Amino acid sequence: MKLTRVPNKLRYVLLYRVFTVYYSMKDITKEVIELYYKRVPQRVIAQKFNVSTSCIERLLSKNNITNTRTKNSFTINENKICLKSKDFWYVIGLFLADGYIHKNKNGTKTVSFCFSGLEGEKIIQKLKIWFEYSGDYKIYTQDGGTNFRYVLNMSNNILALALENILSYSTNKTINAKIPTIKEEFIYSFLRGFFDGDGSYYLKGNRSRITCFILSNHLKDQIVKIIKKFFNYKICEVARKLGGTHLSISKKAIIKEFIKKLYSDDSFL
Repeated sequence: MKLTRVPNKLRYVLLYRVFTVYYSMKDITKEVIELYYKRVPQRVIAQKFNVSTSCIERLLSKNNITNTRTKNSFTINENKICLKSKDFWYVIGLFLADGYIHKNKNGTKTVSFCFSGLEGEKIIQKLKIWFEYSGDYKIYTQDGGTNFRYVLNMSNNILALALENILSYSTNKTINAKIPTIKEEFIYSFLRGFFDGDGSYYLKGNRSRITCFILSNHLKDQIVKIIKKFFNYKICEVARKLGGTHLSISKKAIIKEFIKKLYSDDSFL
């Protein structure tokens, strides 16, 4: 095969074009990435900067950005994730009661909270405001449209990893979680979150009671241990045939003390 020498003039023209494209792409990198994360199609981005889609793909690849667009569309204030915060321990309790973590196909993790009824919606609204979540929560109908379920999904790997590390579990269910040693100054915040999520209060004379349903015996044993340690209460445990256990506190004086300790601080969220 005979090789043809490229004339010097043509060589300089080609080099000039290569360097022009290289430096122009270098200048637009930040803007391209911002448009990409705003879900603007690569074809449209390429047209905007008068380059090919392959140029856009190479630029994104060079900056370790895959075509899955793993950056979250909505954000939270990650400074809220702090073990020195009573509010965050309240959130941990809520999560343990009615939360789960889902791993998405693009590698990100979504932390979800799900509650029903008017009180459930209030909790979801408070969580959204406290986390400064830029998205919104979802509302689903249940029981033939007579009741509503409120779900807050926050895709954030830092929050997900923090909860996984604190509770020592790696599945999407909290039933296998291990409750860590909690300082006394945070224990009431944690229990308040847990009972707000999975408990119920019936306050009417001698029939007053606090109940909580826990599906996992592993988790139930840990909650009972904490209550006995900090309150020294006698707790009634009633196992259900279909699984899970109802915890119940029924002595009026104990109920008043329990509620006072958990709800005396109105600063939560």
